[in-house]
Amino acid sequence: MTNLVMPTVVHIESPQAQLSMRIDLGNVEINRLSNDRPALWQMPSIPGTPLVDMGDPNFRLEPQPTTAAATRRPPPPANWQRPTR
Repeated sequence: MTNLVMPTVVHIESPQAQLSMRIDLGNVEINRLSNDRPALWQMPSIPGTPLVDMGDPNFRLEPQPTTAAATRRPPPPANWQRPTR
């Protein structure tokens, strides 16, 4: 046992940039290598999932419908203060 903690969902918000992003990593496997070494460098193919070039500066993610639970924000930390203008 490694006592490693790995998040499976990451939520990033930047109001100034008008950016809100939720990344769902799914079932994360740490340091699990396949015996098929060439397969390590092949693009995975997941049925029903489009290929996305995240390095393409013209790429725009289409908004996906979300559930009410997914759009709820966690409360701010206890020491957080609203910025003054």
